[in-house]
Amino acid sequence: MLGIVLVAPFDRDTRAVDRVTGGRGYGHVAIAGGELDEDGRILVVDASTLTRCVSRRPLRDVLWGAPFRVLPVPAAEDVYARALERLGEPYDFRALVGFKPRSGYWTCSGLAHACLGTAERTKVRPWRKGWSVAPNDLA
Repeated sequence: MLGIVLVAPFDRDTRAVDRVTGGRGYGHVAIAGGELDEDGRILVVDASTLTRCVSRRPLRDVLWGAPFRVLPVPAAEDVYARALERLGEPYDFRALVGFKPRSGYWTCSGLAHACLGTAERTKVRPWRKGWSVAPNDLA
């Protein structure tokens, strides 16, 4: 599996993200790069309020049973590699509640957007000027 994983809302926080950013059915984003763990589980990279940072974890731990779709992106392996370079960087709680995103801090969709190639990044516009890109913007 390679690409941007768009996850349907599965809890209060992800339902709020979906509702506030257009209500198109997505509340979380992860990046899949074709990597498997030692048990054969698909690994993804995401920024989450749960882990409080950018982390690599099994896809099932990201989904919580929610429906998802994978958005293919050009050079997905490169997108995943750029995400891996950010492992451990902190989650941006301020951007989640509407403040301007901070450099070196990430939301799930801000991370995915930043890891895209330049051509793909220019195609995605934030749901509100000056705000972080949201999951629905990537859909």
